[in-house]
Amino acid sequence: MKQHGYRMKWWGWGREGVSFDLAHRQGIVDYLHEKFAVKEVIYQRDFNWRDVVLNASVISFSVREKLQNLLGENTVFSDDYERIIHAYGKSYRDAIRLRSLAIAQAPDVVVYPTNGEDLVKILALCEELQIAVVPFGGGTSVVGGLEALPLAGGVICVDLARMNRLVAIDETALYARVEAGKFGPELEEELNLRGYTLGHFPQSFEFSTLGGWAATRSAGQNSTHYGKIEDLVIGLTMVTPRGVVVLPAGTHQACGPDMKNILIGSEGVLGIITELCVKVSSLPPKKKYVSYFFPDFASAFTASRELLQNGIVPALIRISDEEETESMIKLNRKPARKLKRVLYALGFSYFHLMGFGAGKRVLMMVGFEGSRKENERMHSLVHEVFRRYRNLYVGSSIGKSWLKDRFFLPYLRDDFLNNGILIDTLETATTWEKIGDLHHRVIAAISSAFSQQGVNFSVFAHISHLYKEGASLYFTFVANQQKGRELAQWHEVKKAASEAIVAFGAPISHHHGVGLDHREYFLAALGEREKALLASLKNAYDPAGIMNPGKLL
Repeated sequence: MKQHGYRMKWWGWGREGVSFDLAHRQGIVDYLHEKFAVKEVIYQRDFNWRDVVLNASVISFSVREKLQNLLGENTVFSDDYERIIHAYGKSYRDAIRLRSLAIAQAPDVVVYPTNGEDLVKILALCEELQIAVVPFGGGTSVVGGLEALPLAGGVICVDLARMNRLVAIDETALYARVEAGKFGPELEEELNLRGYTLGHFPQSFEFSTLGGWAATRSAGQNSTHYGKIEDLVIGLTMVTPRGVVVLPAGTHQACGPDMKNILIGSEGVLGIITELCVKVSSLPPKKKYVSYFFPDFASAFTASRELLQNGIVPALIRISDEEETESMIKLNRKPARKLKRVLYALGFSYFHLMGFGAGKRVLMMVGFEGSRKENERMHSLVHEVFRRYRNLYVGSSIGKSWLKDRFFLPYLRDDFLNNGILIDTLETATTWEKIGDLHHRVIAAISSAFSQQGVNFSVFAHISHLYKEGASLYFTFVANQQKGRELAQWHEVKKAASEAIVAFGAPISHHHGVGLDHREYFLAALGEREKALLASLKNAYDPAGIMNPGKLL
């Protein structure tokens, strides 16, 4: 059995032994009682991987021996633990199946290459023997991007954790060459030591890799300022069954279609990204995150649009709709001493007095990253625009709390599942004139599906990735699980939301990718010529169809 510095617990989110600790989160406990009628809260639950029923490996000892001879000692694993931790990602569907302690289709073998030459050998053998190849970065996919769909010869999972070097930093052109298996915290720490940052902080940051970000077109929480991953990547190397593709670091050009953007977002179906050249920026010396209450979602996102279209681009803008704002306030309520409780109550009395009571407020958080002087200047520009809108400035305490907990929030899903609560997310994007309509339609579709099930539920959304032309919408839905039909219940709601998004003409994903879960809707939105183009790309790079079968196509 191998130990992994950045690996999550096999059955849930985050490090072993770390949980949200509901016993010290009174607001969450009250929320479960009041909103979902949970009578007795379960504070802790654990699972033993030895109890998992696993499909037998179909790859023979002789094939494993061939792999060992090709790659060297301590690189090929077929023990149950390795197969279990590489079987699924971290979607709601994955979590339910893992908690059932039965895995119908785990990879047969897990291999750990150390360089691109290893990968060339692996793909050649897999093509010869018709073995499916599933690339694995951090294992954080929430759309079924890692699920093994076997070919005749079985499935091999290729874990890139050992291809994790920061190769070089070009301090003239400000870019770094980095191997694809580099995990977010390690990359950021090494860049910071040299005075730089990538500025890419997805919520999965602690457990995801650079290669995974590129393969799925990831967006970090500060993408409004730094850009999505496709904006940061200026070159890459990919190993395919038909050879190695090298796109050296470069700037803008007019030499036909952009091959870089064809390979980014390909989700392992064409080949495996092994190295990337990514833009870096100077590490900001100060961070200042402030918050405002606006009276409604529309006025908040209209004000944010005005900021961007006037060239005012903070490090972060995050706008929670009315329902998310109230849920955040309730969930963050903590036990406190009497004086603190009194001050807390006085603060909310003031909000109510100013016309920003419950249900009449939308929280907008705005982040600035730079020198103290730069942050103050940017803040004053934001204030100048916001003067034209009704709002209430509420200082920096909410922003400080969010920065502290932003990578910790996903742990909460396991606590909710322990208490019979479904919680999941999905995201899309559209142009500014359609934001309000799309928000309403998706909320209505999810609400209708839950209403038909007859369960308690809550649906809310936020905007967190903004552009001059539009923004993303990120939806969260929470409900009582229907015992015995947890996956069927989830599928009904996911289907309703996805159909509403596709019917609207919006993308099925803004930054989580396609995987298995979104494939049907992704293909439904494509024309026949576009499908044919994708199929021809697949045939050019992977004619035997061994690369991550079933994803995208």
